[in-house]
Amino acid sequence: MAATRGIFRVRWTAIQRNDPEQPAIYFKHIRGWTAGMDVVWQFQEKNGTTQVSIVHDVVFRFPFARRPIERYVVTKFFIEGIAGRTLACIKRVAEGRANG
Repeated sequence: MAATRGIFRVRWTAIQRNDPEQPAIYFKHIRGWTAGMDVVWQFQEKNGTTQVSIVHDVVFRFPFARRPIERYVVTKFFIEGIAGRTLACIKRVAEGRANG
């Protein structure tokens, strides 16, 4: 997988497991700077719509992310930023506005 955040290109490899009973999608990041991170996408029907939440369990294994301010930058700028853009794209596709 890959994404761009600002001028930064981020790449990672994840194992994906779908659970239609929950419904949820589970990701285990196994390569890249997010290796060790577990992610759960949870889907909930509410008032005729589907709400999606993403939960990240982050492992900070690099020296540059050991202090609180550095962790904040990594989680807010990279992880939440990329996840937010991904959700926005999925929303557009689901609503039939793929190019909008």
